[in-house]
Amino acid sequence: IEEETVEICRHACRWFATTGARVTDDVCMDLSKAREVFHTLRAAKFKDSGWILEHGDKVKPELIWQIEQGLALGEAEVARARQEHAAIVASTEAFFEEFDL
Repeated sequence: IEEETVEICRHACRWFATTGARVTDDVCMDLSKAREVFHTLRAAKFKDSGWILEHGDKVKPELIWQIEQGLALGEAEVARARQEHAAIVASTEAFFEEFDL
């Protein structure tokens, strides 16, 4: 996280504390797998787009890379990412049952 973002969040926490809100910084959601899950599921959406590679000279290199990532994925990897995504969603919902922000 960039320092500017951290400082904006600290400022917001101080402001909320002045309103009487209970502010704590010793609790946070576990998003450690979120980036990997996002990239896997995003790549999976491109698995059926391999035909675009035939027109590689007409598309952005980033699209070609994304399609190649999707084609390289196995079903087990996609299934695991879906399970981990569901766990992240459940964990996030549980977190917000107790905390507002």
